[in-house]
Amino acid sequence: MSEEPSRLRLAARAAFACATLHVFAMVAMVVVLRPGLPPTPPIDRYRFFQEHALELPGAWRLSWILWMVTTVAMFFFYISLHRAMETGWRGWLAVVLALLGMGADGMGDHLFLSEYPDTLNLLRYDDLDRETAFLSGGLANGAYTLAWILLLVRAPFPRGFLALAIPGVAGGLLLALSGFAGWTPGLMAGTAVAIPAFTLWTGLVGRFFWKKSEDAVTMSPHV
Repeated sequence: MSEEPSRLRLAARAAFACATLHVFAMVAMVVVLRPGLPPTPPIDRYRFFQEHALELPGAWRLSWILWMVTTVAMFFFYISLHRAMETGWRGWLAVVLALLGMGADGMGDHLFLSEYPDTLNLLRYDDLDRETAFLSGGLANGAYTLAWILLLVRAPFPRGFLALAIPGVAGGLLLALSGFAGWTPGLMAGTAVAIPAFTLWTGLVGRFFWKKSEDAVTMSPHV
């Protein structure tokens, strides 16, 4: 296989892995994590953690570890996308932004993973909510969204892909701005739009590059 189809196929695999992990992470968010997060009132979240003190910590922490793995998969997807499309400085900037976002996300996820289940002070939830909103919602998703925009510029995708990318980017920007402002309704709305749109878009990108890799193999004189 020549170098070009190899790059395309790697991008396809990275896209499929990223999309699949996002699906599982979203399920974990709804099934396991949602009752312990805003807008659930602090007293109800405290009761939730106390009533499930035996079985919850493992599921809660595994769910956040899943989100961390998903973030790493997205970072490698951005790298493979940059290499497959040869996006030049825009792609490198997107990769750097994604790396910075991954660092902020990791700090936020650490708070979710270790601090939320163990806090005994109801007022501490407000502080944690502001910190995680700023780190994961504002810094991380702001960086991810800007990286996405950079990779979309002059991308060779069909125009129909914009039907998912445009609302996804809008949701990502709303998520980031709401994270900086500590605005929970905006965080929820941005998450509800940005992550499913990005997941579907990523799956389509994987299919696009897989087909391109097969075409490249068929036409390559080196095969």
